[in-house]
Amino acid sequence: MTHFFSVVICTYNRAKLLPRALDSLLAQSEQDWEAIVVDDGSTDHTKSVVANFSAFCPNIRLFQRANNRGPGAARNIGVKLSKGRYITFLDSDDEFAVDHLANRKQLLTLDEEILFLHGGVKIVGDPYVIDKDDPNKQIHLSQCGIGGTFFIRRDVFDEVGGFEDVGYAEDSRFLEKATAKGIASSFTPHPSYIYYRNVDNQLTQRWAAECKN
Repeated sequence: MTHFFSVVICTYNRAKLLPRALDSLLAQSEQDWEAIVVDDGSTDHTKSVVANFSAFCPNIRLFQRANNRGPGAARNIGVKLSKGRYITFLDSDDEFAVDHLANRKQLLTLDEEILFLHGGVKIVGDPYVIDKDDPNKQIHLSQCGIGGTFFIRRDVFDEVGGFEDVGYAEDSRFLEKATAKGIASSFTPHPSYIYYRNVDNQLTQRWAAECKN
């Protein structure tokens, strides 16, 4: 069976937060989805957390990596394992509002010329991050491509070439690559992706610390 959405969830040592993300997925008013959880080399009990969810929801599958490679490589693996018509992403420390998938499905079906949809985020915590092009500068997240909000047709994802295997801002770089290839993207302001910036040891926090050293 081919689902409308494939939700790729990449996680690394987020066993305590992952249930919030998965619960928000199960609570969606739109249920035509599959989920691929890519465990990017976790050393905590992530496997058992996912097993508890997939036991009663077979649409949730787990793929484990032996070593941590970062979100870009993990997302690419999740996409390769997916079968849905449209690919989207849910970071394991974030969550979807209950209407997130339903709202995006309505937009995508009303206008089938939309190949790449993004935007619509509620930020919880600090909205400023290090500029990928200038580590001495901070920019507002409204100026960034936020990967969790991406909805992209799978053949278009392949055309763009996937995410770069970089340590930071792989989602903004993906958006730039798509634009450079002439792939028109559409923006939605509906804030149904909930992006938590108040979580310890986030990638953006680690990157900021490294830039100061």
